[in-house]
Amino acid sequence: ILEWPALGNSNNGIFTSDRNLAPFSDYDNDGIYDPMKGDHPIVLEENPSFIPAEFVFTVYNDNRFHGETRGRRMHMEIQQISYVTNCLQDVESNHAVYTRVKYINRRNEDMVDFKLGLWQDPDLGCYTNDLMGCDTLLNSYYVYNRDGDDSDICDQGAPVIPDRNGVVHSTVFFNESI
Repeated sequence: ILEWPALGNSNNGIFTSDRNLAPFSDYDNDGIYDPMKGDHPIVLEENPSFIPAEFVFTVYNDNRFHGETRGRRMHMEIQQISYVTNCLQDVESNHAVYTRVKYINRRNEDMVDFKLGLWQDPDLGCYTNDLMGCDTLLNSYYVYNRDGDDSDICDQGAPVIPDRNGVVHSTVFFNESI
């Protein structure tokens, strides 16, 4: 709470931000994050009273030399909040990681025909028996083991042996269509 990377948080010393980064509840309505005055981090700006079990705020950008691609800098900033819940009434949500991504163009000009991609590497133990599918009606994609078991030893090391129900990694998009 003390070092939450929000606008004007003086507890972050030289890393104090003059930009609106991590969302917070502004108890005294002065526009500056100060936990000593009752301000606190929030995850969902549309529901500030929602308190997840755990959450993290991350900022990353491409404001560096692109050594692999030799591409130009896009000056794109990504702000990401990931959180988990602990809800006795909804056991399924306890097995999910929720992620919100906000992207900001930090260029001085508009980006025309810009598309943002999502890259994940959801290896389920040994990658050699992983399959992937999608369901456009559910707005999701998923990765699963071909035979429901991952006891194969892969060149990556030891096997992962799930319970007999198999293993699935899925991603669901709530506000964008795939």
